Amino acid sequence: MAVFKATFWRLISGTLGIICLSLMATLGILLKNSFTKLNIESAFTPGPNIELQKDSDCCSCQEKWIGYRCNCYFISSESKTWNESRHLCASQKSSLLQLQSRDELFPLFETSNRKNCIAYNPKGNAVDEPCEIKNRFICKQQVI
Repeated sequence: MAVFKATFWRLISGTLGIICLSLMATLGILLKNSFTKLNIESAFTPGPNIELQKDSDCCSCQEKWIGYRCNCYFISSESKTWNESRHLCASQKSSLLQLQSRDELFPLFETSNRKNCIAYNPKGNAVDEPCEIKNRFICKQQVI
């Protein structure tokens, strides 16, 4: 009887040890992925010469919006088509960012095909592509 109890507890402790190692490995993978995601998101931020602030001197922006030169910007973390992006921005009382000057973070670019939309990659290059392609987007809200 004593041998059965000892074997039973060894089996339980071995199982718990394997579960513990599995949880530690999962935690390590999750932490690695979160740091990788953080590095990817930092690649989408503008250069060091542009100061973006959550609250600038002339405006106060909602949570998760960034204040810059009396405007509020929302930088998406998900991808949507041009129309989906435009509708989401409108639902937040803002508009899909239309670059009107070099001061809006990227160089100006015009599409040669009226059926296409302009997208910008993290390096600041403009891409002329079909509007059905999903991309991350930026909403702009003018603060008065």
